[in-house]
Amino acid sequence: MPYYGIWARRGASSIFGPAEAWNKDLDGEFMVFDNEKETQSVADTINQSISPLSAVHYAAREMEPGLAEAVLALGPLHAAE
Repeated sequence: MPYYGIWARRGASSIFGPAEAWNKDLDGEFMVFDNEKETQSVADTINQSISPLSAVHYAAREMEPGLAEAVLALGPLHAAE
């Protein structure tokens, strides 16, 4: 079963330079979902809540099986609110 997370990409226009990483919630936990559509909905909500001038963009991305299994061993899936 595929699992999905929120992938954050910071563009080259950022003063901190380009970077990419899995997004985490406010508690520092990876955000893992079992539905790509739900994951993209959460990513869209995050994108809408930030400045249009932000150099960061969020999108749904399928997680590698090993990473998803390791993250899920630590806690439950997230749910869109």
